[in-house]
Amino acid sequence: MCDLGWAAGFIDGDGSIMLARGTGGRRVLYTVPTIAVQVRDYEAVKELQNILGGQINCGPHNGKEYWTWRVTCQEAADVAAILRPFLVLKADQAWLIQEAWAQMQAQKATVSGRGYEKPEEVTALREGYALAVSGLNTKD
Repeated sequence: MCDLGWAAGFIDGDGSIMLARGTGGRRVLYTVPTIAVQVRDYEAVKELQNILGGQINCGPHNGKEYWTWRVTCQEAADVAAILRPFLVLKADQAWLIQEAWAQMQAQKATVSGRGYEKPEEVTALREGYALAVSGLNTKD
């Protein structure tokens, strides 16, 4: 329990909870629930990984080496559910990415093919979730 409180506080203070947006090969909007922390302290992100799983990557940012811890998709929704009771600043974002992921999974069952031809209402709903999370993130 103490570890989850620490992890939630770390993400509240230095992390991001978002729906990452982009386009695929055929210019189709996609949204990916993502929770990430980018810091210079490897030990901190390693502790997050020990508590919550996820991936760690290293890369330069503004000429300095940074470590990024990240979870996406189902793993992000699961981490959001676990941490939400402990989050203070980003509880609403956590709830939104959980809801968005649940909707995406429900829609996946009804959208045929490899996801390239999504109905307009599916794209609009996903964009709506992404804008809602983005709007909450600008308040921080």
